[in-house]
Order: sequence, then structure tokens, then C-alpha cells
Amino acid sequence: MLPPGVHLLDLAGPAQVLTHQRLGGVQPHFIGSSKELCAAQGLALYQLEPLPRILPPRSWLLVIGCQKSSELLRSANGRRLAQWLARAAAQSDLTACICSGALLAAQAGLLDGRSCTTHHQLLTELRAMAPHAQVKENCLFTHSGNLWTSAGIASGMDLCLHLVAMYWGYEAANTVARDLVLYHRRSGGDPQLDIRLQHRNHVNQRLHQLQDRILQNPGYPWTVQALAEESHLSPRHLSRLFKEQLGLSPKSYLQQVRLAYAEQLLREGGMTVDQVAEAVGYESARQLRRLWHRYRGGPPSQSIGKEAPVTYRNSADR
Repeated sequence: MLPPGVHLLDLAGPAQVLTHQRLGGVQPHFIGSSKELCAAQGLALYQLEPLPRILPPRSWLLVIGCQKSSELLRSANGRRLAQWLARAAAQSDLTACICSGALLAAQAGLLDGRSCTTHHQLLTELRAMAPHAQVKENCLFTHSGNLWTSAGIASGMDLCLHLVAMYWGYEAANTVARDLVLYHRRSGGDPQLDIRLQHRNHVNQRLHQLQDRILQNPGYPWTVQALAEESHLSPRHLSRLFKEQLGLSPKSYLQQVRLAYAEQLLREGGMTVDQVAEAVGYESARQLRRLWHRYRGGPPSQSIGKEAPVTYRNSADR
């Protein structure tokens, strides 16, 4: 949904991600309150579709950010858009607000009791418009039920890449990111997400690059010192950044990555627990089992299930 004064990058970035050929033919509909409008950057946009009374089945609704959103919301057109959005969001499988689009969602009453964010310059206004919402700072995007919100303009692409990873898979998201020459930053905080998608809801580029290095080679004998040297930081500074940005230590993050890869290898089959332990950087199956129990609350066989038998080389490691 394009409001008057739409920001072109708010529109083009998500559209470029979600219409990538790797996703198998997503069909976009560019809708608005009029057939023509002028973007914030001066480009005239034509042939917009009218706001539908009923959304098609399995629709995603993206509310695109615009310039002078406060003025829009005080206008009769802005109020009509908010009223339409309140009805349409109830019909959509997913609603995503890009940048200042969150203000329109607030006007529509969609944010009460939910976590949300927007451009850092609009956070105070968002809090005033949605006093019962949980407005988040210093994050790329938020997720609450089927409602998503993104921060600044470029983070709309981060949000869409994250959605691609969730619905089409991590490899599809990586393909899209590579083709668009984007740095693929992922969100975290939900324990149901793949480890590659967790602990990514921050804006520290150096930590993102270090996390990528760990994910690319979890079996490397990483130490805090080695990670610090990789990122050109002192061990103490690196540990502090991990705590501040990820909420856990470098060692804990590494352990979670290794356990996730161990689980993947065990589910694929063909390797003993000893071989898996070695592949992900542990000295023995016993060490892997101890950490597995700490984080998963049971042995590997309990977590993996009967469909993927877990085999051991030595009976002592059972």
C-alpha cells in the first residue's frame, strides 16, 4: 500500500527482494487511495490499483513509509487510509510496516499491546500515537504475531530478507541477498528460529561479520582470543559487545551454533555422534552430550527422535 509522498527506497527495496525469481513468481499489487501519486523524491507513479474491499487469499500487506507522515495522518485521506488498513490487516496473512508505515498502523489501532519500531527520528511520535504498544529502539525490525515493523529505510530490505528465510528457506534468502549485493542481516530473539536467524537483530556490522565467520566454520577451534583477533577487538571489548548486542557471551553463542549444526548432521544421518562431535569442534561425543543436555534438556537421541537414529562409536559414550 503506497501512501502519498511514498519513499522510493521503502517501496523498491522490499519489492526487489520479494519479487526475486528464486521465490517462484510472487505477484505484487501496488495499491493506493488514488491511481497516481508523487513520491517523496519527485517521481510520479501511475496506474496504482484501488484499495481492495477484500484481499485475495494468502495475501501479505506491506505498508510503505512516506514523507511527512504526520501531515498525512491529520488529513482526511490519511484517516481513510488508516480505516482501510484496520479492515485489511484483519484479512491478511501477514502485515509488514516499512519505516514510517508503522505510524499509519498506529493510527489504525494495530499496535496496541504489540512490539513495534520505526525510524529513529519518529520513535517519540510513535510512542505518543500508540501508548499501549511496546516501542523498541536500536533494532532493525520487530515481530508480534502476524505484524512486522521495520526501522529506517534500508532495514525494510533486512525485514524482507528475514521473511524470505522464514518462508522460503535460508538458502533462498542467501541467493536473493547475493544477487542484490546485500549484506544479509537476520533477526533473532525467537527460540523457534534457525540459529542462523537468531541473535541478528542488532546493527553492529563487525559482530554480524564475525557471526558469519562462525557460521561458515563452526568446527574451527575458536577461542575468545581468536574471535577477538578476527574482529580486531580486545577479548574484553568483544565479550562486552556480545553481551550488549546479543545478550550472551561469545562462548555461549559458539556453543549454540555448534549444537545447531550437530543436530543438522545427526538428522541427516550417516555419521556417528563421535564424528559429528569432531565435525563441529568438540573433542568427544561425551563433551557434545554434556552441552546438549545443558541447552536441550536431554540426550541427542531424545531431541532427534526415532526418525533419525543416533549412533555411537563407543558404548561408553551412550
